[in-house]
Formats: sequence, structure tokens, C-alpha cells
Amino acid sequence: MLRTLRRHFGISAPRLAVRTHVAWPLRVIWGLLLGGLVVALIWWGFDTGRLFAGFDSSEAGVARNRLEGELKTLREENTGLRSRLAQVESELGVARGAQAVLSTQALALQKENSQIKEDLVFLQKLFAGSGKEVALSIQRLVVDRLSPTEFRVRMLVVHGGRKNEEFSGYAQIEVRGADGQNLLVLPDQDSSTQAPLKLNFKYYQRIELSFQVPADTPLKSVQARVYESGNSSPRATQTFSW
Repeated sequence: MLRTLRRHFGISAPRLAVRTHVAWPLRVIWGLLLGGLVVALIWWGFDTGRLFAGFDSSEAGVARNRLEGELKTLREENTGLRSRLAQVESELGVARGAQAVLSTQALALQKENSQIKEDLVFLQKLFAGSGKEVALSIQRLVVDRLSPTEFRVRMLVVHGGRKNEEFSGYAQIEVRGADGQNLLVLPDQDSSTQAPLKLNFKYYQRIELSFQVPADTPLKSVQARVYESGNSSPRATQTFSW
């Protein structure tokens, strides 16, 4: 007991500290102020360090805004250029299409012109200075392949002489395969093949007709025959063979 009293009240007793009482709201306010001061000092030191390193946030913001403006301008120009490119490509496609059509038409007209010239030279040679009667004949029978299944027949039926009579009748086209089998005879029931094969002329008449055969069908010959109205026997015959 005595020892305990000496420990608390004697020379070896612990020191007594007297402190001023501070309310906890004030402590919180002082802590917040001190923390804000520390954060401000840290931010100031960081910003100062960037300035010493050659980096300015305000200048970086201005540069970023400038680059964003340039990027927006470039995007708008890119959109405009794409639209213009699409328009030019469309116009170019139309021009190429028109050029292709004109080229096809020019080629067809050139071919027709050449054919007319050849027919004219042939007829001039046939009738020039000739007083004798020329029998009905088929001249210039040509068969062209337009596609793997489509062919075109061109021929000239000539009737000359001093009688100056008009010939009336029709032509017949017979197509045979490589094995000699009869594949097609025109005109058939289709009216589109009957009209081109009708003949009504005084000196000559050109016939041009297209026909189709099954794919990969080899052809051997195409025979053209000319019949006069009311006569079942052909007046002229000519064969085109491969």
C-alpha cells in the first residue's frame, strides 16, 4: 500500500500534463484546412516542375484546341472529297457507258456500210452491161456465231433479167448438226421468223435472221432455199458448211 502511494505521489510518480480542450468540430476544420494546404503545395510543386521541364498546360490546351480544329476541318474536307469522288466516278461510269454504246453503234454502222458497199459492187458487176437474163440465185450466204448458242444468217437473194418482173416467195433456212441430224427449220410457227424470210422484190433482197441452238451443239451446215409462191420446188439453193 505504501509503495503504491509513493509511486503515484512521490518523486517517481508520472508527470501530469495539462492541455487545453479543443472541440472536435474545430479539429475537423483545422484538419481540412491543413490537408488542403498540403494538396495545394503538392499541386504547385507539380506544376512548377512541369514549367521547369518545358511543359505549359495552358499552351498544351491551346495546341490541343488548334489540333482539334484542324482535325475537324480535315474531316469535313475528306467528306467533301469523298462525295465529289463518288460523283466523278458516277459521271465517269455514265460517260463510259455512253462511249461503249456509241462505239457499238459506230461498229455496227461501219459493218453495215461495208456490207452495203460490197453488195453494191457485186450488183454493179452483176448487172452492168448485161443484156442477158440472170437466173434467181442466192449470193453471199454467211453464218456468224454471236454466242455459244446464237447464230446469225446473212444472205442476198438476186433476181435479174430483161423482163423486169417482181419476184414473190419466201426463203427457208435448214440447220443440221455434226451428225447430219436436222436441228432446225425456219420459218417455224413463230411469227418473228416468218416476216424476215418473206421475199418480195424486183432485183434483190437482203435477208438477215438469227437463230438459237442448244448449248455445246456442234453444227455441220446451214442450207438456204428460195421458193416462189405457189411452187413447192426450190428455185435456188446454197449451203454454208463448217
